Order: sequence, then structure tokens, then C-alpha cells
Amino acid sequence: MLALTFVLLISAAVLVLRMRPEQDVQIVFAKTYLKTYRATRDRKESLLAALAVVRKRAPFSDVSDDDAAFLADLFGRLHHPHVVLGQVLRTADHKRSVGSLRNRAQLQVVMDGARAQGA
Repeated sequence: MLALTFVLLISAAVLVLRMRPEQDVQIVFAKTYLKTYRATRDRKESLLAALAVVRKRAPFSDVSDDDAAFLADLFGRLHHPHVVLGQVLRTADHKRSVGSLRNRAQLQVVMDGARAQGA
């Protein structure tokens, strides 16, 4: 009887953990970026650190080191890169595809729009 209760308790715990919503990729990215930026004051390094955390999640595990370096170089020029790149990551997460992170022309359009809005 005790073993059955234990098995049911473990099963319920596993079910609850699976049903718990995962934090939005944009939030995880921004938190990591800001924490690292406060310590280093280096935008590119902070972006790379935040991307390293995001790359542990699907679908971002397909993002290569070169892709991450390109994104850090491109978005590191902005005053608030975590906001703009966070939105790009969120869009890619909703599409469940990182193809948009590799489309350099599309990313340049995003950058131009962000600069026009003062980001």
C-alpha cells in the first residue's frame, strides 16, 4: 500500500512539472543579458552569454556558434539590444524555427527599423 502511494505521488509530481509553463524565451534572454551586462558592461559578451542560455532550448539548439556571434555583432550596436533581439527570438520561438535568425537581409531590416525608432 505504501509503495502504491509513493508511485502515485511521484507520478503526480512528474505530471505537475510537465504541465508547468516554461518561461518565455524573451524573458529568459533579457534576464540573462541584463545580469551579465551589469557585471561586464560589454554588450557583445552579454548577448553571447544570453544566447548560450537560450541555445539550450528547442528550437534554438540548432543555432551555431557562428550564428550567435553574428547576432551578437549585429545587435550589439544598439543601445538596448536585448529588447530587439528578444523580440526576434520570441518570433522564432512561436514559429518553432530558427530560419529567421539566419536570414541576414531580414535581420538587417529589423535593425534598420529598430534604429529608426531609437533603440
